[in-house]
Amino acid sequence: MRDYRPTQSKTKGKTLNLSNVNVGTRLMGGFAAVIIALIIVGGVGVFGMRELAADVRLMTNDLFPKTVLANNIIDGINVVARSMRNALLASDPQAIQKELDRVAEVREAVTRAFAELDRTIRSPEGRAVLEKAVAARAVYATGQAEFLRLFREGKAEEAKVLLLARVTADQQKYSDAVNNVIDFQEKLMTRTGQEADSQVTRNLIEILAVGGVAVALGLGIALLITRRLTAQLGGEPDYAAEVARRVAAGDLTQPVVARDGDTTSVVAAMKAMQDMLASVIGTIREATDTVGTASQEIAAGNADLSQRTEEQASSLEETASSMEELTSTVKQNADNA
Repeated sequence: MRDYRPTQSKTKGKTLNLSNVNVGTRLMGGFAAVIIALIIVGGVGVFGMRELAADVRLMTNDLFPKTVLANNIIDGINVVARSMRNALLASDPQAIQKELDRVAEVREAVTRAFAELDRTIRSPEGRAVLEKAVAARAVYATGQAEFLRLFREGKAEEAKVLLLARVTADQQKYSDAVNNVIDFQEKLMTRTGQEADSQVTRNLIEILAVGGVAVALGLGIALLITRRLTAQLGGEPDYAAEVARRVAAGDLTQPVVARDGDTTSVVAAMKAMQDMLASVIGTIREATDTVGTASQEIAAGNADLSQRTEEQASSLEETASSMEELTSTVKQNADNA
């Protein structure tokens, strides 16, 4: 009888590999790999959202307010220009004083706006643009102060000439310098918006790439585990269970189909066990037939021996009868003599 040990003969002396790892550990490892990939996807998304949120905060809390301040300065420049012109044109002292008060009020607001810009603009390029605007304002403020002095002294014509010849030109340069500040802030906002858009695109690509890797990894691990399990079972689990049920029920008539070259799977082991059991049962049947034939021969011999014994007994009885007759005859002859 064969000693069939497929698993011992194949695995003895081999180092630990995936085939030696139990199913639970394989599944846990596969799920863990997929979960890690999903965590990476979530991390990429969160990191991207944080960067996008930082860009939005930069635009709403820093760049846009600076643009608003610079535009307020432009509005103030225009208001001051109109007030000085209106003061020249007005004849009512109250109206003139109202315009001059408006000039002073707007100048204070512009000063506060420049102070806020000076506090919040930190980049070297931004500081350079702002300093040019401050310098242009200082030149304009000198002409403006001279205009107001001449106007208050009643020298309206000289003030008018100064306004048209010098102050208006300085005002234009001042406005251009402040507009450069606005343009610079708008350029920063445009660049920040483009960076945010690029960040969204980059994060989308990263999420799709990592997600694709996660899907591929999950499919690969699932395929690997399935192939390993199928290889160890030697077929589908239902088929392996059906073979085991048939063999356990004693049905050895149905053939067990194993894959070509498969000697280590459960189905292959069941096939070998069925072949071995069939061989053992065949041997037992042959032995049983032999014993049956020998029994029949022994029974026939016993019958023949019994018949011969009976024949010999009959012969002995006849011999005994003859001896009795002979003895009687001899006795009679003796008596007659």
